[in-house]
This record gives sequence, C-alpha cells and structure tokens, in this order.
Amino acid sequence: MGDRKYIHLVFLVLVLVTSWVSIKSIDLVWSMFARPDKLWPELMGIGIGIIVVGFYWLKQETFDWVGAIIHELKRVTWPTKTETSSATMVVVITVIIAAILMGMFDWFWALVTDYILLT
Repeated sequence: MGDRKYIHLVFLVLVLVTSWVSIKSIDLVWSMFARPDKLWPELMGIGIGIIVVGFYWLKQETFDWVGAIIHELKRVTWPTKTETSSATMVVVITVIIAAILMGMFDWFWALVTDYILLT
C-alpha cells in the first residue's frame, strides 16, 4: 500500500511532462499558421496529457510495472557522500588530463599543418 502513493506520483509527473510537451508542440505548429489564444494550446495539451497518461494508468500491467520499478529502486544500495565525492574527483581529474592531452595534440598538429601549408 505504501508504494501506491509513489506510483500515483509517477503518473502525476508523467501527466505534467506529457502536457508540457503537448502544449509546446501544439503552440509551435499552430503558430506557423496563426497566433492563437494562449488558452487553446494549453487546454488541448493538458487534455492530451490526461488522456494519454490516464489510458496507461488504467492498465493494470503498466501500474504493476511502475510498482516493480519503485520496488527495485528501494533495493538499490546508493553510494555514500564520501564515495560520491571521491568518484567525482576522479572524473574531474580524468577530464582535466584528457583536455590537456587533446590541447597538446591540437597544438602539435596545428604546427605540423602550418609547416606543411607554408612550405
């Protein structure tokens, strides 16, 4: 029963995202022909979001699938703050080293290219 609130929250977020994408798409297409009132694309987008997500919300298979995802996410062992910060430092140092190496290769090949083109 505790997972049901998270499942409903997932579907609510999906309604919001689907509605936003629909509003932007309808507004983009509609503005190519004429500038509509802002109300119509928003009403149509919200309606599309509710209909599309509502269709999947009513299907028990989809509801169970989202519940299984939430159940699996609860079983995940998340890294600690120390592990996350040390892994972030490794990534930052690796990116800096890669940037320096690429800069050196770029500088070298610029010299070679200038030498070839100028001789």
